Amino acid sequence: MSTNPGIESQAGFVFQMRYFTWKASLLDDGQAIGYEDIDDVSIKEFSEKDEYLGLHQNSDGSYVAVQVKKANISQATGYRILLNWLIAIRTCSGIEKFTIAQQTGYSFSDKAFVMDDPALLKTIFEPTKKSPLALCNRVATLYENDEGSLLTDYAYIKEHYQLELISDIDELIYRDLSTPFHKGGVSNFFYEQRVEELKNTILCEVARSIEQKKPFVYTHQQLMKNCDEIVAAICPTRYEPKFITYRNTHPINLYVENGLREVEQLGYSCNSDREIIDHLHYLKYYEHIRFFHLEQNSVAHIDGLLDETYANFRDVRADLVDSGTDTPGKRLRDTKSRPNSYSCNSHEKWGSCIFLTKSDTDPDHLVSWKDD
Repeated sequence: MSTNPGIESQAGFVFQMRYFTWKASLLDDGQAIGYEDIDDVSIKEFSEKDEYLGLHQNSDGSYVAVQVKKANISQATGYRILLNWLIAIRTCSGIEKFTIAQQTGYSFSDKAFVMDDPALLKTIFEPTKKSPLALCNRVATLYENDEGSLLTDYAYIKEHYQLELISDIDELIYRDLSTPFHKGGVSNFFYEQRVEELKNTILCEVARSIEQKKPFVYTHQQLMKNCDEIVAAICPTRYEPKFITYRNTHPINLYVENGLREVEQLGYSCNSDREIIDHLHYLKYYEHIRFFHLEQNSVAHIDGLLDETYANFRDVRADLVDSGTDTPGKRLRDTKSRPNSYSCNSHEKWGSCIFLTKSDTDPDHLVSWKDD
């Protein structure tokens, strides 16, 4: 098992997102699920510890507090979770259950929630340097030295918490989205693409909320809306994943891409690295859609789109030369602005323009923003 903290943290976040998606797929009408930190203190403390508190709202208004972990849960980890839950129960009324969702294959200490009352009070109200000081201070402030209420809540948590072991989270997601994604009516390929699109959609929304330090709440109504949109966009007659979702889940490292002809050509026609990266995202998005059409043997769409893209470039170049205004930037911008009857959206069309600048393009269709 990996001992690299960075890798483990990334894996833990992916597991959290998968768990969130699975629980979202199980929402009934009137229910919601939230991915959030309790307050500013826990944002600072737990963003580094890979521990986030989720809230599942039932239709009757009650909550289930969920802590998701893809790691060993030691006594110290259990103590931090307990502090987080004490904050939750003090700041959010109606929590009826506490769940630790843990990936199988990791250990769970039998001492995680075993602490006698005097020891618990001492660690909170008289923390040592080894204690999670920010959390201890937050709990102490919330309870205002009311030891009786703290011990009552501690007993309540111990009585109402459960450990949920997850062996294959992707299989659970795949199983439980079968109804909204009409699994029985399409091939496995389309069903799997729909599931991946929802995973990426939720990931982008949660990541945006974390960046803004705001809670993310996902309702049954939002789930149904997303599923309906995805079913319409990904089907045997159409493949149009959201560009912004694709872009946000497929980062580009310009240093790795340097040396490629398409990057060199963009260097002549773009004003900044940011603009080059934007156009490389269009290219990757087009190639993603192109792969789908190759899988479906949709040769007419592939050839028609590229033929029309090259014709647009050829006409733009001729017009610019005739008018004496030919520059690499104008070639790129004007070619992008021409309509293409085969493209499903502007981003696919723009990506096809960059695709034809690649070094392995047929010479009869090779596009150059600056002539070689």
